[in-house]
Amino acid sequence: MSASPSARGFVSLEILVTLTLLSIIGSWSYNLLDYWLTKVSLLSAKNAWVSSINLARALSLGQGESSYIRRIEPCQYNHNKLNWNCGWQVIHQEKIKKVVRLPSYIKVDFSGGDFMQTTSTGDTLGGGASARFTPKNSLWQHLSFTACVNIASRIRYVQGIGCNAK
Repeated sequence: MSASPSARGFVSLEILVTLTLLSIIGSWSYNLLDYWLTKVSLLSAKNAWVSSINLARALSLGQGESSYIRRIEPCQYNHNKLNWNCGWQVIHQEKIKKVVRLPSYIKVDFSGGDFMQTTSTGDTLGGGASARFTPKNSLWQHLSFTACVNIASRIRYVQGIGCNAK
């Protein structure tokens, strides 16, 4: 029995066109997913930074003793004391109260060194310090921002590399 002409299968050209379209859509989707994941991770790191500072301040005020935010060590990404790429810890009375770990595709540089202290009155020492949050993927550098801590312990965010960026 021979097959009728209308009951044929797919032609190899049709399959190639379909695979080409799927690969184009897939690569476009991957870039969007990478962008979204980077953006969400940066916002998450920003929120973790603020909550860590607020926790350190609250612990200091509540107990009347200093607290610290210290970078996590040892870390394979830490080449100098300004590099906080693995994350940080909130420490009060020599006990770790909170640990924040960062994904490997987010880079954080803190200008204040390897720790930031909160006094017993809740003020942060190191006014003028800044934490720069940047993605390691050069395609998404425009998502970079800097968290600037002023002398009154207020935090402001500036899009870009430094606290004076516009």
